[in-house]
Amino acid sequence: MFLVSKDDELNNFLAQHHKDYSIWLTTYGRKTGKPRLVQIWFAYINGEFYILARHGLKAWWAKNIVKNPNVIVNIGGRAVKGKAEVLDDKDLTDEIWRYYKGKYRFYPQIYMFSWSKRKLIRIVFNLQ
Repeated sequence: MFLVSKDDELNNFLAQHHKDYSIWLTTYGRKTGKPRLVQIWFAYINGEFYILARHGLKAWWAKNIVKNPNVIVNIGGRAVKGKAEVLDDKDLTDEIWRYYKGKYRFYPQIYMFSWSKRKLIRIVFNLQ
């Protein structure tokens, strides 16, 4: 586990990896409580870490987050514990969606699938 003593250290690390293609997100099974891993796109903007759930909260990993917000983000060879929170902010969701369309413009998934039910999730990291 990559633990840092200062917010600035983590922010600097995340800023160095903001262009990475994806992260590995660990959630905890809503029925079993066992760790579940998913590779997912992300946005790191203005010191905040976001993911978009394309199907709203219907994906298994999003359902896990609703039941248990504790997550682990694996990025740049490091693992960082955090808490996920579902946000109901349409303007912010639209802003992150525009960021996704720019960052992932070369990937057909951004155009091939409907994102109309997207739900924004922010991850706040636990620094100990």
